[in-house]
Amino acid sequence: MAERGWFSGPGFWIFLVLILAVVAVGAVFKVRVAFAGVKYAIALVLILFVAAVIGRLLSGRR
Repeated sequence: MAERGWFSGPGFWIFLVLILAVVAVGAVFKVRVAFAGVKYAIALVLILFVAAVIGRLLSGRR
């Protein structure tokens, strides 16, 4: 594994929490998500990108 900090460091937990938050928001706003599926997909990609960057920074500074 090139980056062992991904699944052992805090980055993975932040990533997991953000994923769960997105799923929870999606469950609460089911109708709005179904109506604006494209916006939701773009937001999901942006959140994943931010989570990856934050995780890399945090695991890199340890």
